[in-house]
Amino acid sequence: MYPYLNLHALATFSGVLLNRDENNLPKVLQYGGTTRTRISAQCYRRAERMYLRSEAAEGRGPLRSHAFGTRTREWARLTAARLVERGWPEPEARETARQALRAAGLKFGQNDSDLTKVLLFAPEETDTALAEVLDAHREELATWLREETARAEAHTKSEAKKSAKGRRGDSGNAAEGETEQPPAGESGEGGTSGSGDVSTTMVPLPKEVKARLLAAFDPGAAMDIALFGRMLAEIVSSPNVDGAIQSSHAFTVDESVVTEDFYTAVDDSKDRRKRAALDVFDDDSGAGMTGYQSLVSGTFLRSTTLDRRQLRLNLARAGMPGDRVERAARSAELAYVDAFVNAVPAAKSTTTGGLGTQPKLVLAFEAERPIHYAAAFERALTAKDGPVSLQAVRRLLAQHRLVCRRREDITEGSVLTYDLDVEELLTKLRVEDALSARVVESPLALVAEEATL
Repeated sequence: MYPYLNLHALATFSGVLLNRDENNLPKVLQYGGTTRTRISAQCYRRAERMYLRSEAAEGRGPLRSHAFGTRTREWARLTAARLVERGWPEPEARETARQALRAAGLKFGQNDSDLTKVLLFAPEETDTALAEVLDAHREELATWLREETARAEAHTKSEAKKSAKGRRGDSGNAAEGETEQPPAGESGEGGTSGSGDVSTTMVPLPKEVKARLLAAFDPGAAMDIALFGRMLAEIVSSPNVDGAIQSSHAFTVDESVVTEDFYTAVDDSKDRRKRAALDVFDDDSGAGMTGYQSLVSGTFLRSTTLDRRQLRLNLARAGMPGDRVERAARSAELAYVDAFVNAVPAAKSTTTGGLGTQPKLVLAFEAERPIHYAAAFERALTAKDGPVSLQAVRRLLAQHRLVCRRREDITEGSVLTYDLDVEELLTKLRVEDALSARVVESPLALVAEEATL
C-alpha cells in the first residue's frame, strides 16, 4: 500500500450557493484565462468533518466508537457549565474558569469576555476535564483568585493615576501634549503587554493546576484532529498537529455562470386579509419582502490527498498504543473516504437542495506522492461538445490513464458513480479497453483491502 491516497470527485450542482465571499457573492477564481466558480477547501473540509461526527454520533461508520474534537471559542463557558453541574454557583464558576484559563496562557477578548480570541480545536471532553481540575483544587483556586483580583484592582488604580497625571500635563520629562507611557508589560487590560499575553503579569497559577489544565487540551484520540490537524499557538506545551488531509479548492471545469435570482416573500397576515377581501383599498398590497440572491450551476472538480504516514504519526504522538494505531488509522481512512464522497456544504440547503447532490464520479488511487489533476482542466470545457460533466469524466479518466502509463509509483485505482449517463460511459470505455480503473459499488470499496503500509 502506497503512503498517499489521492481522491478526485466531479459533482454537478444546479442553482446552488454553497460558498460565498464577504459581499455575499459566489467565490470565484481565474484559471486558464476564464473565471471559474469556486468552493473553498475550508468549506468542504468543515462539511466533511461534520459528516464524520454525525455518522459516528448516529452509531454508523468505521469511527462510531472513536472520539472527536470540538472547535470553539467557548471553552471557558463550557467549563463553567460543567462546574455548575457540580454544584458551583454560576458567578464563581464563570470567573474561576475564565481567569484560570487566562492565567494558563489562553488569550481572551476585552471587557471581561469569556470567549477566547481564536477558535481552539480540542477533544470534545476537554470541558469536562478542565472542570475536574478546577473542582479538585477549588479551595486553592479561591485563594489564588482573591490574590489575582487584588492585583488587577491595584493595577487599574495605578493606571488611572498615571492617566490623570498625564492629562494634567505633569508627566515628568515627557514633551508637551504627551503622556507618560506605562512600563513594558503593564499596558492594556489587567496589566497586559502589547501582545495581549496577560498570563505573564497575572498571579501565577499553582504549577500542578496549570499543568493539568494545559494537558486537557492535548489532542488525545480525537480522530478529526488527527485527520485535519490543528494550530494551537496559545499553548506551547500542547503541540500543533500537522493535518493528514491535503485539500484543494473545488472549481468548475467550465466557465462560471451566475444567475441573479429575484425572490419575493409573502406576508401571511397581509395575504390572509387579501383573500378575505378585507384590504381592497390598501395601498401596501405588494410582497412582504424582496431581494436578490446569486445562484450558480456547474460541474465542480475537487481533490484531496490523505497522507497515511502523517495520520499514523498523529495518532501515535497523541498517545495511542501502538497496537491500536494501525486499526484506528484504517478506520479513519475508510470513514474519510465515505465523507469525501457524501459530504456537501449545507449553505442554502433549505432553498436549493444542494445536500441531495451525489457525485458524478469519484476516482481514488494510491501513489508515492500527492497527485492532483486540476491542470487537466486549465482549458475550460464548453457545452458545444456535449454535456460538460461527461466531457469532464472522460478528461479526468484519460489524464489518470496517461499518468499511470508514465509513472511506476501509482495505482490504477477505483471509480464510483451514481449517475446513469456516467455508468453508460464507463461501460463503453471498458469495452473500448480505455478504462484502467476498476468500477466499484460503494465508497468504502474505493480503498484497497490491504491494511498496512
